[in-house]
Amino acid sequence: MEGTKSAYQHRIANASDFTFVFVGDFEEEKLLDLVKKYLGNIPADITEKVADHQMRPKKGIAKVHVSEEMETPQTTVSVYFNGKIPYSKESNIEAYMVGELLNKRYMERIREEESYGVSVGGDVASVPVGNYSVSVDFDCNPDKAGELLKIVYAELEETRKGGRFI
Repeated sequence: MEGTKSAYQHRIANASDFTFVFVGDFEEEKLLDLVKKYLGNIPADITEKVADHQMRPKKGIAKVHVSEEMETPQTTVSVYFNGKIPYSKESNIEAYMVGELLNKRYMERIREEESYGVSVGGDVASVPVGNYSVSVDFDCNPDKAGELLKIVYAELEETRKGGRFI
C-alpha cells in the first residue's frame, strides 16, 4: 500500500501535464469556484522527464503455462511480437493497419470458420525507446489451441511476406 500511496503522491504533486475535462450539467461559475478551490493549489510548474529503467521484453520465445481447474475447460492464448523501430506517425499508422489486417484475417479464419473470438492490436511507442508491438489473443477449447496457433502463425507469415514490419 505504501508504494501505491507514494506513486499517487508523486503523480498528484505535479499537474503540469494534466488535462481536466468536465462533463455534465453544471453552472460555469460554480464549477469555476470548485476548480479554484480543489485544483488551483496543485503545483504545475515541474517539467517531467521520462525515466528509462532499461526494462525491455525478453528476446526470443517465452512460453508461460498457467493451469487452473475450471468447470468448463478453456485455454487462453496470447501471442506477442515486438521489436525496435523508430517512432513516427507513419510507423504507428502502419502498425495499426497491420493489426487491423490481421484482425480481418483472423475474423475470417478463426471466428467465422472455428467460432472463436480473436483480439488483435498493433502500435508503435516512442517512450522510452522506439518499438513496435503486435498482439493476438483468444480463448478456445484446450484441444483446439494448437490448430488455432498454426492459423495465427500462418497469417503472421503471410503479413511478413507482404513487406510489413513484423
